Amino acid sequence: MTTLAPSQAVAAALAECPTGPLAVAVSGGGDSMALLHLAAGLRAGCHLEAVTVDHGLRSDSGAEAEFVAQQCATLKVPHTTLRWEGWDGSGNIQQEARRARRKLISTWAKSLDASQVMLGHTAEDQAETFLLRLARGSGVYGLSGMAARVQAEGVTWLRPLLQCHRADLREILAAKGVPWMEDPSNENTRFDRVRLRQAMPMLADLGLTVDRLTDTAQNMDRAAQVVRAEVSRLARQAVLVDPAGLLTLNTALIAQTQAELRLRLLSGCLRWVSSAEFSPRREALEALAARVCAGSEDRQTLSGCLIDIGPETTIITREAAHVGPPVAAGQLWDSRWTTACDMADVTVSALGPDGLAALKDWRASGLSRETLMGLPAFWREKQLIAVPFAMPLKGCHVALAGGTESFFSSLMPR
Repeated sequence: MTTLAPSQAVAAALAECPTGPLAVAVSGGGDSMALLHLAAGLRAGCHLEAVTVDHGLRSDSGAEAEFVAQQCATLKVPHTTLRWEGWDGSGNIQQEARRARRKLISTWAKSLDASQVMLGHTAEDQAETFLLRLARGSGVYGLSGMAARVQAEGVTWLRPLLQCHRADLREILAAKGVPWMEDPSNENTRFDRVRLRQAMPMLADLGLTVDRLTDTAQNMDRAAQVVRAEVSRLARQAVLVDPAGLLTLNTALIAQTQAELRLRLLSGCLRWVSSAEFSPRREALEALAARVCAGSEDRQTLSGCLIDIGPETTIITREAAHVGPPVAAGQLWDSRWTTACDMADVTVSALGPDGLAALKDWRASGLSRETLMGLPAFWREKQLIAVPFAMPLKGCHVALAGGTESFFSSLMPR
């Protein structure tokens, strides 16, 4: 791996500073604190905004957020603490916390017109991610590791320190006399990443050093770019994107293509329709691909999508039972629909079976009942007032975020 001095890496990121504020996520740990101090020292005319998410999962999390706020005040960097509330205790705690952190930060960033957010991930994080994904049986996409720049949740996430080592960052802080606070959960061996981190010295003795692992991730990323380009080319030939958010695939063409490209295209289709963070497991994808190749009439559900397979076309649409919760009109719904309404006190949620029953002639829309039930509808005081794709009303609008072209963009090399 070609390592970069942390100051060079951060300076390169700041050289492309956007017109609006540039956000930096700071937990209080050594990595993000080093990123904060480096960015503050190199910012020149770039306006920085710092943010900390207090997950509230430990009694001292509030003190950590306050510590970051004090450091930011010293550096004259505006700071905001966001609090995660409402977790019901279900699911993987680290995964749920990460999702909540992304959602909170992206919403906050967009409220400030900050289009980019810097994260403090390092070469060690990249190496650990590679090994975790390897253990889970990931293919070429997963093993390509974390991207230095990625678009998600309506903002661009930057990882300027991916080619920098943790030890170098802590040396910078120590030289400046800057303290940092480590998250105790980083020592909790019930988490896979922690156990892997503790095993890294032994792996290094076997030649699996951080640099070797990150080099391998970069090699996999180059291979992934080739695959993505081929998948994108195939998609242009085999997929029609409807403004209502459904995809129509040419079943025969999909069946004739190479197995890996077929799997990657199906995965990309499912992720785009469902806005899922991760692809379905390979076994589930292979089972779906086998049914598509068979070309017989079949209906499947996977990853929050409804898949209707036929000999000529395969239609992938959103499964109504798995759409996102209601939002106020004007907000993003189900992670992919922009919404707007001229009236006050209007919410947007799936049409669902009750809304479908209220439509006088839903067949006139030309859409299936399953597709309609998963589409956005406008409600006021529990009364259905508009369904843009079946019962339009002036002043109530929805559109796919990024338009239909966003599907093809999602498949392109990153």
